Amino acid sequence: MTTYYIRKKDCKDNGLSYEIKGGAYNGNLVIDLDKKLVVNGSQFIAGFNICNVDQVVIGDQEVDGYQEVKGSQDIKGRQKIGGHQEIMGFQFIDGHQKVGGYQCIHGCQTVDKDQSIGGCQEIESVQIIGGDQTICGYQHIEDFQSINGSQEVKGSQTIEGYQKINETQKVSGCQSVFSKVLAGHCEELVVFTKQAITIGDTTKSTEGWDDFYNKLEKKDFTIEENQTYKAFLMAKAAQSIDKGLADYAILDPSKMEKIPF
Repeated sequence: MTTYYIRKKDCKDNGLSYEIKGGAYNGNLVIDLDKKLVVNGSQFIAGFNICNVDQVVIGDQEVDGYQEVKGSQDIKGRQKIGGHQEIMGFQFIDGHQKVGGYQCIHGCQTVDKDQSIGGCQEIESVQIIGGDQTICGYQHIEDFQSINGSQEVKGSQTIEGYQKINETQKVSGCQSVFSKVLAGHCEELVVFTKQAITIGDTTKSTEGWDDFYNKLEKKDFTIEENQTYKAFLMAKAAQSIDKGLADYAILDPSKMEKIPF
């Protein structure tokens, strides 16, 4: 299979970045530049794709083989990768994403629509998915995770930060999640670990919240206070039945500011 190379002489120099037009490559594509590349149009690659700089694609991107990007990646359409994918920086995808092999992202990842990963997934920072997510292997997220739709992980799952799933979740293997966000039950942010619950800016043990509410006259609650109390009861119930919460997790209120919910 032919290997195509993109170097400085093949690009338009825009000062802070290089620019090329989109197109189809009936072979492999190697990008060897010294600053960011902007692809003005969709890109289709029949082989593998290696890029040594930040990459922006103003359109869709399809790679039949594997993809390695030594910088960050910003795709303004959908993305389909036939093999594995490794991105050394962040990754932003405006459409759907499908990766046939494993995926490793060394920065944060945002996918605005559905995501499907055929192998395992490693994210070394934050992950935000706008639609549904399916992972065929294990999943490891080193910071918080937000899924706006449903999630299915066919292997094990480890989340070292906070996790929020808006719809259904199915994990076939072992699950270890630092803490989970209870979404949509009151105006306050509600987060729970195996032994503690945070409501708004206040963190207490589950027993501490029980003692707090037992001393109050609930019949005098405002609508907002009643919603918060019901959210506590739901977090307490979820806490008692959720087998995926990590034993070691201790809520750190300073980390709550990082959650974009």
